[in-house]
Amino acid sequence: MNRLREVALVAAATACVTTFASVLSCSSPRSPITAPPSEPVVVSRAEALKRAYAAKDYIAFLRLSRADAEATPDSPRALYNLACAYALNERATATADVLDVLVGAKIFFDISKDDDFAAVAKTPELIAVRARFEALKAPLVASSVAFTLRDRDLLTEGIAHDNETGAFFVSAVHGRKIVRVDRNGAVTDFVSAAKDGMLGVLGIAVDVKRRALFATTAGVPEMEGATPETLGQGAILELDVDTGAVRRQVALTGGGRKHTPGDLALNARGDAFVTDATSGAVYTLPVGTKVLSQVVPPGTFASPQGIVAFANGSLLVADYSRGLYRVDRVDEPGGLARAVVKLTLPDGVLLTGIDGLAARSVGNATEIIASQNGVDPPRIVRLTLDPRANGVESATILEMNNPLFAEPTLGTVVGDDYFFVARSQWASFDPKATPTKPRDEPIVLKIPLRDPRE
Repeated sequence: MNRLREVALVAAATACVTTFASVLSCSSPRSPITAPPSEPVVVSRAEALKRAYAAKDYIAFLRLSRADAEATPDSPRALYNLACAYALNERATATADVLDVLVGAKIFFDISKDDDFAAVAKTPELIAVRARFEALKAPLVASSVAFTLRDRDLLTEGIAHDNETGAFFVSAVHGRKIVRVDRNGAVTDFVSAAKDGMLGVLGIAVDVKRRALFATTAGVPEMEGATPETLGQGAILELDVDTGAVRRQVALTGGGRKHTPGDLALNARGDAFVTDATSGAVYTLPVGTKVLSQVVPPGTFASPQGIVAFANGSLLVADYSRGLYRVDRVDEPGGLARAVVKLTLPDGVLLTGIDGLAARSVGNATEIIASQNGVDPPRIVRLTLDPRANGVESATILEMNNPLFAEPTLGTVVGDDYFFVARSQWASFDPKATPTKPRDEPIVLKIPLRDPRE
């Protein structure tokens, strides 16, 4: 699991999954909300659940689990907790019904290793559910290898493409640099390791028109040479995409907070938009300025990750533990958001755990490609939004259970293909892990997006 996103999972330790009307006895479909739940409320629910579970008050645990799943219906963890609560109360049919929601969304949990299910494990209902979970391990592979990088010490995260030269750029968190892969596959350092004190590099994007490459950098534990002083520092850089020269460098500061600027998106005007996984804010760096402005203030999101800038000025933001949100902005550059609206989802779709987002125009519509690595198994998903981006109309898994995956992270659309970092290997760079996992060569995969019927 990407350590940058642990904040989301800690806050959602007992939180949020798509629970559907038939399971939770809700009478109406979910509707948009104007803001995510506050962190204190989420933590309070989590603590109440932990206390009931620790006291073995399983009736209270069931009551609290139902309330939590109804209140935060977009993370598999809350639905799984609800299934555990039913099992602890020896209600096999209800346990199986809840777990089947996860199976329908193709989210795997190994219930055979969880003692909470012991009382109902041998019932026909649970035996059948375990078989359905096991079926989720079947590979669905549509990609091919675009290129590999020989340096095993990079910890790759972001990828961008220069449509003018055909070159790809890949960011390195541990290696603290950006590598360039030309159209012939030759790999060079675009920005050398730790040049001018560069921290771990995360999101990157190319502005072809202005010949610029934007990058987010952050001090994280997985970064080579990390120190207590560098942790929580972050900045946004604009580089000349042809020379690597720094045009702008703006640090995230203020409020006594630590920062982890992660993913970024550019609009047609050249404004950059950046998610901050640690503070929960979204910032913008308008074209021609050296001052960051808040689009949404700190604490709005639990752990914002992927971001897309729509042509109408709105944004799409993936909150790792809470799902997808549309951010409606004022028209002028640097303006605060008018509203933060959660997208509705169709039954059978769970969209927490999304890391990267990329957009593709299909006729008059916008299609979203998401790297969803916060669920098991990780997958690449194609999303179709309704015309006003109020909700997701459909979601199609393009790829999962690819044996080449080692936490797929960010991707970019090039023509009718999606290129993405398939082997980032965050777990192999965890400084707390003993022993650490072996490191392999980073891999970028390519998935064709064009429908054969087009």
